[in-house]
Amino acid sequence: MPLDDRDLELLSAYIDNALTAEERAGIESRLAADAALRQELERLRLTKNLIGALPMLQPPRPLTVTRAMVTPHVLRFPATVAFSALSAAAAVIMLLAGVILLSTTQELDETAQSVAQAPTAAATLIELTATDSVQLYAQQEAGGEPGGAANRGCVQCGACCPADDDAGRSDWW
Repeated sequence: MPLDDRDLELLSAYIDNALTAEERAGIESRLAADAALRQELERLRLTKNLIGALPMLQPPRPLTVTRAMVTPHVLRFPATVAFSALSAAAAVIMLLAGVILLSTTQELDETAQSVAQAPTAAATLIELTATDSVQLYAQQEAGGEPGGAANRGCVQCGACCPADDDAGRSDWW
């Protein structure tokens, strides 16, 4: 009959002398009748002897918990608390500065709009340059000055770009 877990537990307790008198008598009668049970008992005794022969190892540190290990740690650096307080104060100052700047920019909106709508010198110059170029081109097409019909070149000056004699127009623009 195969051995089950209960038989192995009884054999282990038998080796350790942890059985009651009744359990001990019952296991001894089974050992006398069952060769497989005796063989398993010898294996367990051999295993116990081998483990007992191993050297006892010492733990690298004590495995007990001391009172010092469970007490909460106190902040040792008061600079940490001061730094946290200064950081919070700087954040509040930055928030207030942002609110103040946003409130003053709303008052300046009317002035900014009037300045933005006023014509600037650069816009006037660009407008005049475009108008002058169109007028010069129209004069060249009509055969008038500057440049004349025989001396067609650049629209701006009439001389810097080479003229195309066949079509009478410049290839440069």
